[in-house]
Amino acid sequence: NLKHIRSRVQFRRETLTTALDARLLSIHYAVKANSRHSILRLLCELGASVDVVSDGEIAASLDAGFQPSDVLFSGVGKTKKELRTAIHHGVKQINVESLGELERLIRMTEELGITAQNAISIGLRFNPNVCPETHPYITTGLKENKFGLETEAVRDAVKLLCRTDRLTLRGLSLHIGSQLLDLAPLDEAIERSLALHDELSSSRAAGPWDRFDAGGGVGIDYTSFDERTERDAIHSLGEIFTKRLRPRVASGSLRDIMIEPGR
Repeated sequence: NLKHIRSRVQFRRETLTTALDARLLSIHYAVKANSRHSILRLLCELGASVDVVSDGEIAASLDAGFQPSDVLFSGVGKTKKELRTAIHHGVKQINVESLGELERLIRMTEELGITAQNAISIGLRFNPNVCPETHPYITTGLKENKFGLETEAVRDAVKLLCRTDRLTLRGLSLHIGSQLLDLAPLDEAIERSLALHDELSSSRAAGPWDRFDAGGGVGIDYTSFDERTERDAIHSLGEIFTKRLRPRVASGSLRDIMIEPGR
């Protein structure tokens, strides 16, 4: 029901933009949840952005009317073809999941003749080693999950990025799991991420450090038809943003907050 989807999207956007300046908050719909053209067109009309994990999802998003500047490319196991597609279209940001992926991307930018003038914007997905209260199969923020970069690996990635001007590091990316109704673990993960962000951005090494991707995972209670649980979770997310991110936005140190708030 597109009318119902419109209502839910508007509610989420209004709730979250009370916590942060709407001009600085990008709400990215995860296309893997449902890539139906009519839904993507509606979300585009409502001013949303997208989070994609394949070149097929890039194509579907652009076909629905999204601009490359609306596209955040995340996900593990990106192929050279997919990275090449993202670079060709000039997507907003590529979220790097591993040192191996970063090294591959550096080599590709050399092969493609990318220069400092058209450098590729990237984020580093940080694994904060935080355990969310969700199903173990959809938990991605613990050390043993092998998603993202641990603290020392983030530091190593920054050192690699200091050796090239073909990639611009915009900041850290975060995603600890899906179906989160208790957002205390997400609050802790954001706190840890921002502490590392502050440590590494002090020298402005490898980039402007002007973005933060707070990830997603806000859940839906499928055991009840009462939407109050979902509304409470969204309000809690807004409160976390107000506490953790608004001061940095107000100071000008962060100029773009990205979020993929879940289903």
